[in-house]
Amino acid sequence: MELNRKAKVGTLYCLALASASMYLGITELLSWKDVLGGFCLVIIAGFYFKALIPLWKREMNGVAFFAIGSVLLWLLALNDLIGLGIEGLGVHIPGLSGLTPPILLTPFSLILIFIAKRCEWR
Repeated sequence: MELNRKAKVGTLYCLALASASMYLGITELLSWKDVLGGFCLVIIAGFYFKALIPLWKREMNGVAFFAIGSVLLWLLALNDLIGLGIEGLGVHIPGLSGLTPPILLTPFSLILIFIAKRCEWR
């Protein structure tokens, strides 16, 4: 029963991360600030939403979809970090200032490691 409860908590966490990704992606799209980044966040949220039902049933497919979404989020955040580094060298990139939504969401996606380990998906 304890493993089942941990899987449910992992699913709810995935739902929260998917909702946050979708919200931030839609706000980026609607503000025309970063249309491509917003579209990518919506796609990432789609992977997180696709992982919800298999995670609830404790199937390995849920972990796979969660992992794919997290890797895409990490790649998007790495791209933004490289842009911030280039801007720090003195090259100004219009529209890029401060922390972007992918950079803010990346630490929360690292919980995948704990979810997979605690629910004994190996």
